[in-house]
Amino acid sequence: MTISLTEKTRRFAVVLIVLLLAVTACAGQGGQVEEPSPSAATEVEPTVPSVEPTVPPDLVLRKQINENLPEFEVAVTISSREIADLIWDFPYSADITINSLNELYYQTITDILTDMNIAVDERGIVFDDYNFDGYLDLCVWMHTGGTSLNMPHYYWLWDSTANTYVENALLEELSSGATLYADAESGRVSASVRLGGYGGHIDYYEWYRDELVCVKTYEMLMSTVYNDSGEEIGTDTRYTTTELINGEWVITSDEHEYTPYPRDGVTYTQMYRRQIKENIPEFTFEVVYTVTESDVYSPSFNTVISVFGADGLLLQKFSDLEQYNYYSYSYPELRFDDWNFDGYLDLSIFRASGGSMRNEPCYYRLWDSAAGRFVENGILEELSDTSNLYVDKERGMVASSGRIDSYFSTTSYYKWE
Repeated sequence: MTISLTEKTRRFAVVLIVLLLAVTACAGQGGQVEEPSPSAATEVEPTVPSVEPTVPPDLVLRKQINENLPEFEVAVTISSREIADLIWDFPYSADITINSLNELYYQTITDILTDMNIAVDERGIVFDDYNFDGYLDLCVWMHTGGTSLNMPHYYWLWDSTANTYVENALLEELSSGATLYADAESGRVSASVRLGGYGGHIDYYEWYRDELVCVKTYEMLMSTVYNDSGEEIGTDTRYTTTELINGEWVITSDEHEYTPYPRDGVTYTQMYRRQIKENIPEFTFEVVYTVTESDVYSPSFNTVISVFGADGLLLQKFSDLEQYNYYSYSYPELRFDDWNFDGYLDLSIFRASGGSMRNEPCYYRLWDSAAGRFVENGILEELSDTSNLYVDKERGMVASSGRIDSYFSTTSYYKWE
């Protein structure tokens, strides 16, 4: 290809114009173009990424919520909140992180307001199957329910389709005025409500299309009994069971029980039947209370406990168990629980009032399988002098909860060695 002279002239003119413009620009800057000196280069400090310090969790639990899922690690972090009202406000905020050990599942639940440090109290976090789908759900303490001793909680149910926990408003609303329990055997959620000091009721619910339907209620109401002179002499307790049958509520049980008020010299007997272990025949426990001080609202007793075998023969007797200033106009109950985690039910019963802090000293008799009898345990009795004791089955420890003042308490854990 050839280029004509005219074309060459045009190209030369364009190049000349560009050179003239460049020279003019340099002249405007003093006519010199300085090369950057290596020594004049600005030194740039290396950037170090900021890393927030990691706060270790206050509690770490491991839980397998279903046999087909990996084990979960549940980390709980507690923060204190500034509050204006000790009674009605929430002094703690909790964050819960749930992470499967194979890192396939991860979830964080934040800003859970509660009046309890759930990281140190055994009642703070509970795993149970509340909708009976085979997966353990998450239950977290919300606040103390007032004088009726109801216990509101937060509830998160496991969604096996989304592989995550989902908050459940139905259970939370139900627990705002009751204490909830999941009964796997019956497939029902029970809501226990205390009505002041004169009774209460338990309502039983079943799940139907993601709704809770009440199908049974058990009610206990106490009324005062008077003699011909108008003097209060005891209480009549009515136990009523009502069930939903074919769409209609039907009373299926209606019973009464008379309990005399504690008066000097009055003797009252309670009977219990328990199988302390599956391979041991049922025992009968007879508890005879003799009133030694007749203050109706804080009486004292001399109590005798007799233990009978399945053949009716007397196996053991505990005599002269003194009980002082019981905090009710009724009678202390004999309690059964496995205090030393050996598989046998042990005995405990109220010993004395712990004063304004409401601690509850008790007598403890633990089953000795080698001797075939119940044996006094001074360790538990001394520990209960200043606290209320509970069996923490999940931890395999004895929990000691003691009230510090009217608003706060502390919980310690003890392991048998």
